[in-house]
Amino acid sequence: MRVGSYGLVPLGDIAPAHFRVFSGVRPLILEEGKGDRETSRDYSLVSHDGVSALTVVGGKITTYRVLAEDVLEKLAPKSKRWTATAPLPGGDVERFAGETGQAAFTRWMDNLVTVQENYDPRLVRRLARTIGTGAETLLNGGLGENFGGIFEAELDWFKTREWATTAEDVLWRRTKLGLHLDDAAKARVAAWFGEAPPAAEALPKSRKATRGHRFAVPGDD
Repeated sequence: MRVGSYGLVPLGDIAPAHFRVFSGVRPLILEEGKGDRETSRDYSLVSHDGVSALTVVGGKITTYRVLAEDVLEKLAPKSKRWTATAPLPGGDVERFAGETGQAAFTRWMDNLVTVQENYDPRLVRRLARTIGTGAETLLNGGLGENFGGIFEAELDWFKTREWATTAEDVLWRRTKLGLHLDDAAKARVAAWFGEAPPAAEALPKSRKATRGHRFAVPGDD
């Protein structure tokens, strides 16, 4: 489909090297007499008689903590709610009085760039935005081999800390580096996970990426 679109839309030299299309699906609970716009975006928990299972219908990412606590309350009634004040992994950034979370993170990231002066600032920021405060651990310990835009220490982090088991887990789920790395880099990531090289992107040859991720190499714009 992507290859065919180049013929339908003659963009010439301004055609993007890569593009992808994705869609999100939100399951809604049918409400009698209401259309899609009026239907609640809330969730519902459905129990199943005789089965130790609970089905979650509806919901959205912005309320997933409350949803998880509601589920746990049904499965383990004696449990207590605790996530409201607990930072997500990588989000344990100190906040000063009156400081928003976003401002605190920006301040912390800017300071990290200053401290890690031996690294390209763009790389430091990418790691900070990807894994949060864990970036300090990676940078202090050294990133290891550069696989063409992603580093060995990153792969090890995603495997041991974020349960990545395949190259796609890293390139498309934990990050979106699959949009930026060339075929050689993707093949090296796959080999690190013990997989066969992925199939080459079905794009016109002249549009294929020819270098690693631009944030990985100091001075490479």
